[in-house]
Amino acid sequence: MAAVSIAVCWLVFTAVWLITANYNETRAPAQRQRSWYGTGAIPVLIISFVIRLAVPRADWQAVTFYAPWARFLGLAILLAATALEFKIRIEERFMTAEFPEEYPRYRRRVPQLVPGLRVVTGHRDVAG
Repeated sequence: MAAVSIAVCWLVFTAVWLITANYNETRAPAQRQRSWYGTGAIPVLIISFVIRLAVPRADWQAVTFYAPWARFLGLAILLAATALEFKIRIEERFMTAEFPEEYPRYRRRVPQLVPGLRVVTGHRDVAG
């Protein structure tokens, strides 16, 4: 039963990701815009809550482990992600102050973390 629960979780995660990616690709403007990325998380949270209620607690025990090293690893990842976010914000403030005209245009053209991502996902930029 635990394997089925894990498979269902991954299936739901993949389905929500594909649906939101397709929705954003078909309804997004041609110019890439920055937006709040939490909108895709709302369906995931709702579906996760429903699955959590539907799957018995005993089946969740099989996929949960209480190893101290996993908590430290999770904390390290959380701290690294937080530090990266602060670094990005400081760097963007600096770049906006240093290049007040060019940098906002650059930000509209290029995704924040992975500049080559547009080529892989097929996003089009009509502005040039």
